[in-house]
Amino acid sequence: MAKSNIVRNRRSNPPFFWIGAFVTVACLLNVSMMGAQSNSQILISRAEKGDPDAMFLLANLYLQGKEVPTDYSKAAEWLGKAVERNLPEAMFSLGTMYRDGIGVTQDYRKSLELLEKAAANGLPEAMYNLGSMYRDGHGVTQSDQKAIEWYQKAADKGDADAMNRMGAWTLEGRGTPKDEATAVDWFQRASEAGNSDALYNLGQAYLTGRGVPQSNDKASELLQSAAKKGHSEAMYKLGLMYATGRGLPRNEAKAAEWFKKSAEGGVPSAMYSLGVILEKGSLEVKQDLSQAISWYEKAAEKGYANAMHNLAVIYKEGRGVPKSESKAQEWLRRESEAKREKPKKP
Repeated sequence: MAKSNIVRNRRSNPPFFWIGAFVTVACLLNVSMMGAQSNSQILISRAEKGDPDAMFLLANLYLQGKEVPTDYSKAAEWLGKAVERNLPEAMFSLGTMYRDGIGVTQDYRKSLELLEKAAANGLPEAMYNLGSMYRDGHGVTQSDQKAIEWYQKAADKGDADAMNRMGAWTLEGRGTPKDEATAVDWFQRASEAGNSDALYNLGQAYLTGRGVPQSNDKASELLQSAAKKGHSEAMYKLGLMYATGRGLPRNEAKAAEWFKKSAEGGVPSAMYSLGVILEKGSLEVKQDLSQAISWYEKAAEKGYANAMHNLAVIYKEGRGVPKSESKAQEWLRRESEAKREKPKKP
């Protein structure tokens, strides 16, 4: 599994993604999710009387703009009051707001303080985000070792994203000794918890034989499971398997179908691959230069150098577009620049 193919995690935990906590607190307060006006009035009344759960739920209403106008500042204010009453979920949510500068002035040190309090109260989401702060050096000295210590704590608490991160870093030997078998074990545990990134990474492990016996059948099974959960990179890999006949029967129509789904999910390599299929055409896929150029352009907008090269050739030859040496040279220049840029380490 090449490093560039590992999906570490996309989660950043902004406070308004706490839908699960939102519903849980609503149940605790016995507040109906129907009847918007009465709900907000009840919450305001309870919050003003000092109920921290009501404060937290009211803050979520302001964050999401449900039942009340969206107001991040008021959300932060109510979360602050809930923090004063030692509500761990509020500590976490307000910590992410200070980290991202939502409703408050961005303050990494304040964010760190709140996330540490939430972590001390046992919240694995806070532990995971502390790991990411040490990974990125936000408010702290950058440290992969400190980062993985927090990821480990979150994983031990059952956080599937943290398990997947542990797998990705153990596979690379980042912050911990490299161990492919242990990495696969982390991916397996996270997959069993339903984590789509881990399903993808485990599929990649079987595809390449890293930490497990190589198995195209197992790889395709796992990648399809990840794709069903909306994992765009898994969709791209399935497209490649159909395009090359590796692990799945060669079928350009199915390859194009998966590439399109992946491309619509924002994966530039899928945009490019779909463009290649449409540019060439086959017995299974009708040639469509106009659509091919469109997908190349979308991939190029995301910095995909190969798409820029193909656009340069298309303009140089005048295929599907007016012939233009200047546009061809411009795409070649952009291709050269894109190849010089080094991707950031996730």
